[in-house]
Amino acid sequence: MHSPRTTSALAIAVAISGCAPAAKTTESEAPPAPSSVAVQAVAANPPADPVPAAQPMGKRAAPQPGELVSPVIAARGGGTGWEIRISNTGGYDHRVVLSWDTGGQRGEGTLRFQPSAAASNARIVLRGTLDSKVIDVELLKQPCASEDRVAHEHAINVVVSGMPPLRGCGDLAI
Repeated sequence: MHSPRTTSALAIAVAISGCAPAAKTTESEAPPAPSSVAVQAVAANPPADPVPAAQPMGKRAAPQPGELVSPVIAARGGGTGWEIRISNTGGYDHRVVLSWDTGGQRGEGTLRFQPSAAASNARIVLRGTLDSKVIDVELLKQPCASEDRVAHEHAINVVVSGMPPLRGCGDLAI
């Protein structure tokens, strides 16, 4: 027999966990084992996997011969009062999100890799629209230190029609 204090503690624990203590069973009360016919039926027709196998994150399939592929999988950067995020949506196309005015303004749009504008691997140019305005993004492979003295692999220049140019640093996933 339990003391009243132990019984109270057990009742509180059961109430918190939302379940009752398991009842003791004997072999005669145990649920029946599945029949061999049922086991054979499941073995012959296993249930379909409801969740498809996940694609690896941050990776893309090798390009097919003749397929146009941007060197940019994703990029992120910024400068004083602004931030840019770029992600590849397939081929030469990208999605861009730009926030400025220390996050007070935000625009979304699309970019397209410009292979003819890239003189070398040290310069990547993306051009497109941001909320119906023309946007040009230039990623330069050169060391760049942000205001908080964090080293980055690229300098980023962003020009949106009707806005002053934005200059900062960032990193590129290739």
